[in-house]
Amino acid sequence: AYREALSYGERAGHLETVANSQNNLGLVYQALGDPVTAQAMFEDALETNERLGRLEGMATAYGNIAGVYLQQREGQRARDAFKKGAEIASRIGWTKGAALFQQFHSKLDMLLATTHASEPNPSVAREDSGDGTNERRRDD
Repeated sequence: AYREALSYGERAGHLETVANSQNNLGLVYQALGDPVTAQAMFEDALETNERLGRLEGMATAYGNIAGVYLQQREGQRARDAFKKGAEIASRIGWTKGAALFQQFHSKLDMLLATTHASEPNPSVAREDSGDGTNERRRDD
């Protein structure tokens, strides 16, 4: 369904649908154990959100990218991505997101010591409501 939504968004020129679908596909690839493709999708989502000026989407993408780095045990890259996401979340007043970013960032060393590549992404992942166009936070 997410591939279809991505294709539709691209054909229709609806970049918000494209960004949401890219992010959701990243979550699927991550759940399937393909962090390389997941990261590529999250980075595409970040780029699309940047083009749209969607700060909340950018913060979400940074959180998901950080989760991939965490799975791959790339601590400094995870820290940097979590920090960028937290800064954006704080700037736009996304209180729950900012708190979640800060929580993961402050516990990153412990998470790196216990996280294995097969574990799910402990990010601020967003999921689609089903039609590829409306995201909602898992913490809402």
